[in-house]
Amino acid sequence: MDTFGVITGDLVHSRKMRAGEGLVAEALFRPAFKALQAHHKRSVLPFAIHTYRGDGWQIVTPRPALLLPLALGMRALIKIEAGTPKADTRMALAIGPIEHRDGRTIASWDGTAMHRAGAMIDQLRDTRMDFWCGNKELSDSVGVMVQLVDSLTRGWTPAQAQAAWGALRGMSQARIAERFRPRAVTQQNVQQHLRTIHWDTLDAAMEHFGKTFR
Repeated sequence: MDTFGVITGDLVHSRKMRAGEGLVAEALFRPAFKALQAHHKRSVLPFAIHTYRGDGWQIVTPRPALLLPLALGMRALIKIEAGTPKADTRMALAIGPIEHRDGRTIASWDGTAMHRAGAMIDQLRDTRMDFWCGNKELSDSVGVMVQLVDSLTRGWTPAQAQAAWGALRGMSQARIAERFRPRAVTQQNVQQHLRTIHWDTLDAAMEHFGKTFR
């Protein structure tokens, strides 16, 4: 049976956020996913994002080894799109089968990985990210790593998120600096952002995740 990666997410404190801050959920998730999809090959993100309840979203990939960088990409892009560090998303990551894939969109799909991700998102309290796969020991150990990654990334500022998104795409620090918005910055600025968010540690975590589920 085919194995998929699923991320189910929702906007943090969505009811407390004012529309004037640009934090309307639908206006964040879809542009973020569009940018994520534009970067990756269609084989990585062949299915459209599913949004629900006004502040919830879900994506599915047939490349589960890329699930953690996809999650960090969504977090970075949501913060960039909103332009405020208040914007963030909780995310439940699951790897497993999706037994029923009827219909053209994932909104009509149903299966183990989707159920697990959906159950996790409702149970998140002290952490904003967690992980499940079919192996309990592996779920527990990788889950701890994912929670540590969450603690390093949930507080990203929009500028730090821009640096992270550039690094996720494999861009040089000089290139990231040139493409910074609203105006270009120096390479040293980007280097400082990446050092502050412990990018080398995050990169190592994503590499370990990818090797584990390759």
